[in-house]
Amino acid sequence: MDSQWNLQIDSERAWQHVRRLTEDMPGRYTGTKECEQAAEYIATELHHAKVDEVEIENYPGYGTFISPGSVEVLAPEHIFINCETVGYSLSTEAQGLTAEFVDIGPGWEADWRKYDLTGKAVLSNAWEGPGTPEKARLAAEHGAIALVLVTWPAPEANVCTFRAFKGVWGNPDRESMHTIPSIVAVTISYSDGVHLRTLLRGQNVQGRIYAQATREWVTLHQPIATVRAAQPTEDFILVAGHLDVWRPGVTDNATGVALMLEMARSLTARQKDLKRNIVFAFWDGHEVLEATGSSCFLEKHWDAVREHGIAQLNVDSPGLIGADHYLSFASYEMMDFLTNLHAQLHFPEEIKIAPLTRDSDQSFCGVGFPGWFTIEWGPSIPKGTATIPFFWWGHTLFDTIDKFDAKRFERTAALYAAYVEALSSTTSIPYRLAPAVTALDTAIKKCIFECPSLNIWLHLETCQQELTELVHLAHQLDTTVQDRAPIEQTAILALYRDMMQLIAPILYTASGRYRQDRYGDLRYREPAPILAPWRALAQTPPQSEDWYLLLTESLRVRNQLSDTIYKATSQLRTTLA
Repeated sequence: MDSQWNLQIDSERAWQHVRRLTEDMPGRYTGTKECEQAAEYIATELHHAKVDEVEIENYPGYGTFISPGSVEVLAPEHIFINCETVGYSLSTEAQGLTAEFVDIGPGWEADWRKYDLTGKAVLSNAWEGPGTPEKARLAAEHGAIALVLVTWPAPEANVCTFRAFKGVWGNPDRESMHTIPSIVAVTISYSDGVHLRTLLRGQNVQGRIYAQATREWVTLHQPIATVRAAQPTEDFILVAGHLDVWRPGVTDNATGVALMLEMARSLTARQKDLKRNIVFAFWDGHEVLEATGSSCFLEKHWDAVREHGIAQLNVDSPGLIGADHYLSFASYEMMDFLTNLHAQLHFPEEIKIAPLTRDSDQSFCGVGFPGWFTIEWGPSIPKGTATIPFFWWGHTLFDTIDKFDAKRFERTAALYAAYVEALSSTTSIPYRLAPAVTALDTAIKKCIFECPSLNIWLHLETCQQELTELVHLAHQLDTTVQDRAPIEQTAILALYRDMMQLIAPILYTASGRYRQDRYGDLRYREPAPILAPWRALAQTPPQSEDWYLLLTESLRVRNQLSDTIYKATSQLRTTLA
């Protein structure tokens, strides 16, 4: 891989970080002493590396502590099944919670409507369908009193995944606090799930669930470090990854923390080459609290992100044994930059790039702070009638030292070092606006194509005309930016920021700039999730009550789109004239 700097990532030192974190602090669970010790260890190592600014930021976080649970099958046979309690689960009384089991398989929305689930315990797969927060929400909405999630197939027996279902992205407020599902939830192993499903064939299965969990405010301990550029600037690249784990968390994410520590050390030694600051953020509250650390950072540093954030990179799970390729997920605005960068690096493997997904601490989607993350991936393994997924050990007790691949870690470290070098060694603008605007245009046209009546119901002609012009102006901006003199770069960067901050809330979110969407929100299955009411309206019988309610929502979305497109078009038209 070609690299001008050839940043030196010390693999042996990184390995020492991994061992120290996982052997001395294996329970780095948000709200625990070991998680606080991990934050202190990270800060100490950053100080030893002579990083300019190091601070542990403390935040309140709405957390949960869990105890192992069990499922007692009462009929048609009597057995006990070990399980893990899901974070934020309701606790059962000492005598447990008795219910009849109903199997709904993957748990997609249609699966929930096949049965009367009132008072039932729902059995569903943890590895397919909506994420755990959405499954818990749907279970509660359909009247179920318990949710039993079956872990994916694994080569080891009795592998139970750890899960949580707060469903609120970041900390709850007075409104969202009441949306946390009130339900008992546990996870069981794949083999136990197979046995339960065998019992369920053609007969009723009664069981008793035992689970204990809390819901309480805890303190997050989040190390933040800044490596300053050679010349004074406030513009920064954010390099982030989570320090909190589901025990023991070797590859998810002690290896990511180790990589970030070594990057910070190496970059500090090359500060003379930096033209932008590098901020390293070690998130607490990622796993269980569902992106609370990153959302707290955004809320505290809102002004700096708005005015000086250039790009954000997420580092998660480098060094996975069995990985044989990479996948990148990028903001539309940075896809061209990343594609060109991969080509320049002459990386030995093709890296496919997909639109950024709303997970992995992407708390910044709605504010116009673009970025990407690249993950390692590998093949699934057939096992009888089942398939063991790659990274099967993630979020289980089996995420141990033997899952670490030093050679893959070194390759990923080199890749991320090249990413940071490309963003921080220049003040050139890494954005393209046209792909983002085109993605929005395509999503709207797809809605209209699938339901032409939307044009009439929502009066979309003017909106479409403005958007067509905006696409043209975005291409004009992108093609002329490289020809501008360096003295104009500051003004052009500000223009891109304005455009991204206008477009992001309607392209990447369903809730807008100032709120976070639900964690695992099903609306993210389609581009431009703000268009979800349009998609629902198109599938609802006209003149029904639901249709009128959706029409009201859809008109409000239309007007938000119209305002945004009008403002963006007007500003670009004036600036580019």
